[in-house]
Amino acid sequence: MQGMRTILLLSFILCYSFISGQVRTVKGEVRDRITGKLLSGVKIAPDFFGNDTTGKTGRFKIYVAKNYRDTIVFSKPGYFPFYYRVKTPVPLQIFLTPSTMGIDTVFQPALEKCHRASVQVSDRKNHTYIEHASILSTDSLTIGITDEKGRINILIPKTLDTLIIAHPDYATIVRKLKRRDKQGHLMLIFMDRVKLDEYDSVWRTNRNALQLCPFELFNTGLGIRYTRFIKNQVAVGIHATFYFQSLFTNRQPDNRYDGFKLAPFFRFYFFRNIYKGAFLETKLLGGYLSSDRIVYSMPDDDYSHLYTDSFWTYGIAFSVGYDWYLNEKVDLGFILGIQAFPNGAPKTIEYDGTTYERGSNSIFPLDNWYFAGPGSIIEMKFLIGGIF
Repeated sequence: MQGMRTILLLSFILCYSFISGQVRTVKGEVRDRITGKLLSGVKIAPDFFGNDTTGKTGRFKIYVAKNYRDTIVFSKPGYFPFYYRVKTPVPLQIFLTPSTMGIDTVFQPALEKCHRASVQVSDRKNHTYIEHASILSTDSLTIGITDEKGRINILIPKTLDTLIIAHPDYATIVRKLKRRDKQGHLMLIFMDRVKLDEYDSVWRTNRNALQLCPFELFNTGLGIRYTRFIKNQVAVGIHATFYFQSLFTNRQPDNRYDGFKLAPFFRFYFFRNIYKGAFLETKLLGGYLSSDRIVYSMPDDDYSHLYTDSFWTYGIAFSVGYDWYLNEKVDLGFILGIQAFPNGAPKTIEYDGTTYERGSNSIFPLDNWYFAGPGSIIEMKFLIGGIF
């Protein structure tokens, strides 16, 4: 009986208010900003006449006093609240942002006069939509996050003249707003990927590279390099060089060596995307080489002696490099660094009772070991190869 009286009393108040022109209607729908689905059970405050939540269809219809000029707050557990300043009664479409999307601060457009802006974010290379891109103001307040179509409709204050578009896998974009941007025209934003993932990488299924090093042919060597990409920024591999002085007829006494050198390496990319990459590389060196023309000379004498020897030697190298990916099957590379790889031949020999010293003990010796040979102090490689 008491409930019936309450209903009759509210009905009488509403009828009287409508007749006296003191009440106006605000209606619309509430959706999830990410999925676009209608949300039921959204609380609407302040509660003027007892109709304070959206129905099962996510739609609402409330009555407010005609002279009310403040805000209406839409809230639901698991979502950030949305503030709407009461204006001319038109059907509203309210979007609530899930609190699980990682937004650290909710932009509250009800606090000042705003413009409506529309943004769509895509990948510059393949034009796919970028979901979960953050739209921020210049003071790092997150205004919203793009949906599965890379779209977002936002309210921005008149005083805001710059937007920041950020995503952990892409280079950040700073967009200077134009007049048309504040008039609701769609802003098309294209971002460059800076972090690879297993679905967007030339190494998605082909994680190996085999390359040749033409530069080493100048020292009568054949350089072959195998690289295995473990992660987006980490690779390991081995570089093998085979020296074959016997294939060349010009045998000047500046020491030609034959044999092999192996260099297992570890590589870390401090920058890499699907087009190019820059890296640091460290290598351990080991090799077995021989020569029948190692130059030994007498101290303070021009007389020299050519000596035949074979030896093992070991060292280490550090370098920086750059990769260019021409397509999904071909890549180019350039490496520049330094290496310590000592000549393992004896430093002195005895011949006919006389001591001879090897001429490669200085940094720039008469022979080519430390200058352009296997032990060159400056390491420079140009690489070309394929991915498989």
